[in-house]
Amino acid sequence: MFRSQTVLLLLAWLAIPVAGHAQAPAPSADVQSALVDLAGDDGDKREAAVTVLGKTGDPRWLAFLGTLRDGNVYARPSGKTVDIVVGGAKSTQDDKDVIEILSAYERRPLGVVPVADLTEVSADRRLRIAIKPFLEADETRAQFGDADPAVRAGAALKLANHGDPAAIPVLEEALKKERVARVRQAFEASIGLLRLGSADAPTRILAAQALGGLHSGNALPALQRLAGDASLTETERETARGAIRRIERWGILVATLETLFQWASLASILLLMALGLAIVFGLMGVINMAHGELMALGAYSTFVVQNTFRAHWPGQFDAYFLVALPVSA
Repeated sequence: MFRSQTVLLLLAWLAIPVAGHAQAPAPSADVQSALVDLAGDDGDKREAAVTVLGKTGDPRWLAFLGTLRDGNVYARPSGKTVDIVVGGAKSTQDDKDVIEILSAYERRPLGVVPVADLTEVSADRRLRIAIKPFLEADETRAQFGDADPAVRAGAALKLANHGDPAAIPVLEEALKKERVARVRQAFEASIGLLRLGSADAPTRILAAQALGGLHSGNALPALQRLAGDASLTETERETARGAIRRIERWGILVATLETLFQWASLASILLLMALGLAIVFGLMGVINMAHGELMALGAYSTFVVQNTFRAHWPGQFDAYFLVALPVSA
């Protein structure tokens, strides 16, 4: 019994490397065709191939597109077909330039071959332009895990500007994990902007209503286009106009409050300086010329505290004023 268990354990241990080196699933027919087209000379087919690989959303294919953009992808004849490989380290052997090659998807080492046996799959300007949106979208998704709320909100806006409806599930998933109110609002506004471009009229109406309720200034251009589109129903256009009015009224209110606050802030600073000079002059009979310098030191202390919070505690940036007040005093 003990001997049988030992044999079974030995077989299981020997099977682990085999399982670890099992071949990755074969790419779909569309992906295989796209790889073949990349090695061709037809610009339209090459651009379409990039679109096929990018729309898979697979991180490994997106990494492959990045390698293609950097000019490190090669074609290697294999019988009647052509294999697409990724180049590694280059060296010289027996007066020949050789290069390590890896498989396109799983980056499995395929050995070392002469550079002369490979044909570089170049990425011209047209191809780099086609690759750029997919890589930017992938980088933007990675920013959803950033510690800075401003970076996360900016990433949501970038995805909305790309106009790809496929980003809606990504934004919805990020929205479930988000806890900062203003970032959640940015996610909701981005989802609304993407849904505003839907082919479904009820979806567009709900999106316009949501954007109006969120007071999203970034949505104004899209809502204005919707309101002026004569091919749409009157209900859609009126909903868009209503959303525009809500956003504009909110903008006027915010601008008015900001102006009043700035006036009050400036008036308080001038009042403090005037009172300080009046008190000093009243007691000493001489104006204290260092009074302005002390005000400048207080302002600089506030600036330093603000930058410290931005660098080390971005999530609590709004609370910097509570620390800056005693420091500047």
